[in-house]
Amino acid sequence: MIHILSESIDLYAKGTFLSFLSFSASKMLTFVVPAFMISAGIKFAHKFENTSFNYLTFIRGRITKIYLPYVVFTVLHYLYFVYYRRYFDFDINALLEYIEYGSIVAPFYFIALIMQFYILSPIIMMFCRIIPSNLGIFIAAVINILCLNFSGNSQYGDRIFTVYILYWIIGCYIGMDFRIAMSRLTRLKKIIVPLGIIFTVIYTGVSYMDFLWQIDSYYIEILKIAFCISASFMWLILMPKSNGIIAENLAPVTFYVFLIHCLVIIETQFWLTNWGVTAVPLRFIITFFATYIISLVVSVIFLKIKDLFVKSKQNSFW
Repeated sequence: MIHILSESIDLYAKGTFLSFLSFSASKMLTFVVPAFMISAGIKFAHKFENTSFNYLTFIRGRITKIYLPYVVFTVLHYLYFVYYRRYFDFDINALLEYIEYGSIVAPFYFIALIMQFYILSPIIMMFCRIIPSNLGIFIAAVINILCLNFSGNSQYGDRIFTVYILYWIIGCYIGMDFRIAMSRLTRLKKIIVPLGIIFTVIYTGVSYMDFLWQIDSYYIEILKIAFCISASFMWLILMPKSNGIIAENLAPVTFYVFLIHCLVIIETQFWLTNWGVTAVPLRFIITFFATYIISLVVSVIFLKIKDLFVKSKQNSFW
């Protein structure tokens, strides 16, 4: 949704109501990546806290299920840009840089980021087991805040795990004692939900002022951390338990939707321009439905073919 809204933000004149509406909707969703980091940390710690943890088996699974598909789709994006759209010439060094930093399209940085946490998972879990949660979260927050300066001064600073370490550490502490942690959060529901709403409104408003007048304040990033944590906790409490089961079942499909959707957005917007569709609301509606429908259908078909291939290999082996 954030990437679909980006065109509306670019096309509407700054300061207009529709510009504010598009920008606000996009900013309200920026907590999604930190929220996913928290939930991934919860899932990881909860899964391995009371079971034997084989690091090599775990990493091999992450590489085959997450990193290899990411590499394949990075190459596909690159070939699309080089040979179909002819945006630039083929350069193997550029391709390798895109793979390393997850920079071929905006959301791919998340894979480069989360793989760092998977690689460092034994060290992080040891940290969480040795250091009490309050102190551990405080240390992670200090590291996170100090590293914000570096991330702002470096092209790929936001791809370094330290910029998101607070969210992962919070998730790990919750996952290590999930029932007790969720019970505590639920008891604080009357505080967390209003805080989530308040920080969402404040962060969105301040971000729009920065968008209009280039405030460019370091404190906006501090405010973003408060917004992301409070909003993540709010949705963690409000989300029905059944949604977790649904999300678990849909995870393989949604991952491939994640890998495909930017290509669909780019291609849809290209053809809308070619067809003379200039009305921003109409472009948004068409892009929205085209992106989710096409991405979902292609992902389901791809997974079906993949399952058939795996089964045929297993049958031929036996």
